[in-house]
Amino acid sequence: MRKLLVTRGAQGAGKTHFAHTLRLHDHVLSADAIRQITAAPVLTVSGRFGTSQDHDARVWKQLMQLCDERMGRGELLIVDATHPNAKAFEPYLELAHKHRYELRCVDFAGVPLERCLKQNRLRDDPWFVPEGVIKKTWAACADPELISAIAALGVESIPWREDLGHVDEVQAWLDEPILDLSSYAAVVHIGDLQGCFTPLRMLLDPTEEDGGIRAENFYIFIGDLCDRGDENAEVVQFALQHMHEDNVVFLWGNHEEHLHRWARGLDPVSTEFDERTRPQLEAGGITPAMLDPLCDRLRDVVRYTFRGHRVMACHAGMSTVPKMPARVSSRQWANGVGFYAEAIDPIFTERAPEGWVQVHGHRNIHSLPTRAAERSFNLEGKVEFGGDLRVVVLDGMGWHERAIRNPVFRPIQKVVAAGKLRHAKSHPQWVTADMADAPAEGAEMLPVLRAHPLIYERPSSSVPHISAFNFTREAFFDAAWDETNVRARGLFLDNETGRILARSYDKFFNLGERPETQLDAICERFVFPVDVWLKENGYLGIVGFDHRTQELVFTSKSSLESDFAGWLKTRVEETLGEGGLQTLRRYVRDAQASLVFEVVEPVHDPHIVAYDAPVLVLLDVVRRAEKFERMDYDRLQKLGQWLGFQVKQRAARLPSERALRGYLGQALEDDERQVEGYVLEDAAGAQVKIKLPYYQFWKRMRSLKDRVLKTRGSNQPLQRDLSDPRVAAFHAWLTECSDETLKLGIVELRAMYLDGHVPPPRIGEAKPDPKVRGFERALEGLEGEALKPATAEKLLEKALAHDGILAMLRERPERVALVLACPEGDTRTEAAERLNVDVA
Repeated sequence: MRKLLVTRGAQGAGKTHFAHTLRLHDHVLSADAIRQITAAPVLTVSGRFGTSQDHDARVWKQLMQLCDERMGRGELLIVDATHPNAKAFEPYLELAHKHRYELRCVDFAGVPLERCLKQNRLRDDPWFVPEGVIKKTWAACADPELISAIAALGVESIPWREDLGHVDEVQAWLDEPILDLSSYAAVVHIGDLQGCFTPLRMLLDPTEEDGGIRAENFYIFIGDLCDRGDENAEVVQFALQHMHEDNVVFLWGNHEEHLHRWARGLDPVSTEFDERTRPQLEAGGITPAMLDPLCDRLRDVVRYTFRGHRVMACHAGMSTVPKMPARVSSRQWANGVGFYAEAIDPIFTERAPEGWVQVHGHRNIHSLPTRAAERSFNLEGKVEFGGDLRVVVLDGMGWHERAIRNPVFRPIQKVVAAGKLRHAKSHPQWVTADMADAPAEGAEMLPVLRAHPLIYERPSSSVPHISAFNFTREAFFDAAWDETNVRARGLFLDNETGRILARSYDKFFNLGERPETQLDAICERFVFPVDVWLKENGYLGIVGFDHRTQELVFTSKSSLESDFAGWLKTRVEETLGEGGLQTLRRYVRDAQASLVFEVVEPVHDPHIVAYDAPVLVLLDVVRRAEKFERMDYDRLQKLGQWLGFQVKQRAARLPSERALRGYLGQALEDDERQVEGYVLEDAAGAQVKIKLPYYQFWKRMRSLKDRVLKTRGSNQPLQRDLSDPRVAAFHAWLTECSDETLKLGIVELRAMYLDGHVPPPRIGEAKPDPKVRGFERALEGLEGEALKPATAEKLLEKALAHDGILAMLRERPERVALVLACPEGDTRTEAAERLNVDVA
């Protein structure tokens, strides 16, 4: 804390003992101590060893240099020396002005000479001082004209007293009072402003007659008024307007150092202040002279009581409430205890005296909420990056939190250009490379999507300005894909401006599903190396950003309102917490990106593969632009580490066609690997999905158990192939199960079955015809939907033109009944007759 004590008086007067009495000897700079470091003791005429006086020019130069350094850190300082003339105080006055220190002289001139001589005789070598020297110094210090000259310099003195009254007076000067603010209606703590005035205006309404500062409240601004924001002049003008009011306190944050240096004419140490903040202040008519009185009124800490509450407010967060705040340097109050990354809030809660609560700002690297720990509030909300101005209010009802979103912040392009982007290695390559030239996020895409015959638009019911765009079922069944409708999958736009708010992958297909995804075709067109990514068995979730509301958008592939979107939001919130969610919001906003997740919900949405608990896997960061682009994997991993997300796992990297064929040959024969499958991705970004045998088999068994339940007690044929012994064994077990058992999910049912059953060995199976499998997948996607007669007719034509599809439908007549359930009943009957199946 910025307080300087300078002693004066003869040797042996008790100056050194005085510092020990206050238990502040660790804060002392002694001229004699520096003399003893500079030179060894010398033999004096008295026959005793004493301190050498031969290097005093060097000693005093060193002493003043150390004073300057300590005072530059805002440390409590006691200078122990005789100071027998007024000129000796001039350097201290200069340093006190430079560093904004309070200066007091503790004057021992009144100590009787005999007492000085007696105490000197008790000293050991080399501290013993010749008595002639003491008498000369004592006489000089006791000169009334000298005392008047020191007072004339403006130095306030505290005289020695026999009853130790001087110790009590110094202690009272050093003590920081604990304010009683109980007479106020509330105490309002306002977090780091960082040059952002708009959220402060939204909080206080400075246009009112009182400037928003109400007389019934007490206001504590937690520090860091300036830098990084674009409204520095407005913030400082507000502070200048209110700095003399009794119910307003501004704390000294680490960025106040730059205001101080400018006001005192010192060289800048911050390019941010020199290149951005200072020009804003000058443009606002603010001069260094205007800042001087504001800087003088800044405080390091405020401790107060309020109707039974005990609170310490400081800028950077402490580990406890120090018994003597003056011993903590201004720099430490402004920069905090320990490293910047220390989670100081739980530390304070654990170590502070009982009953005390802390309010601070400055650091929040762990993205903690405002109530960061039981007894510590954290008001660092990244306001300068478009985050929140955090505020806590203490009134008669207790603590209340507020968060005011800042809509005025520096665009990401300028942050990147200035080299100020934090966690740059966790941002997409388009941010760090070409964001300055980035096109609008899909502004020209809206009319193209609406004009496409195979794309439909579905406005959100909860957020009307957002629409989901998806390819139609006709596009799916006719395989009518082009460069536009493959993008209409998990695609959400502002339906007025056309900005892309969330997007996922362009549609890609299964191995063997289309001619271009046959093994020979992908081996021919893939650019090596090819990455193999593990595919978890969940659903696709997307996190985007709504520029209107400045909030995150949580979606499934087609809806903001679905349970799937809600479960995604819940998992993200559980992973990140309140503060981390705001970090994610700023990231998605600035990166102009969507985060794409695989979401596994074993309770809400069980699939085929068993999971013990929900799983949230970050698959990719996808640019919110018309052309598909994703963040590279190294950056994705760093982002996962930063935010705390599990990141997709690379199972293999295949350097050649031979390696690809070998890997797929083994994977497609492995019926024990309990995962859904893989995604192949070549070096150019082309993707193909692979479903593994375990997943495929048990997906068929899920259909089998549903069919057993549906046909039970009826004359309907099972219409399932039971030639595989494994299928036959499972079917035999199913026939013995109750209806309630068969209504269980396949994961639970499989566990019951395998408990005591050894599946028969797998027999060789012919590879399915890709056209038949593609038709089956199309039908699976139509469950629960009614088709137009024209679409149904196209399906019939495809079935009648392919013997394999026709055989599949005759084997599984429920598919016909399901798919062709359209309003015109005659069409369904006609279809059944043409396929020669029973759909009753």
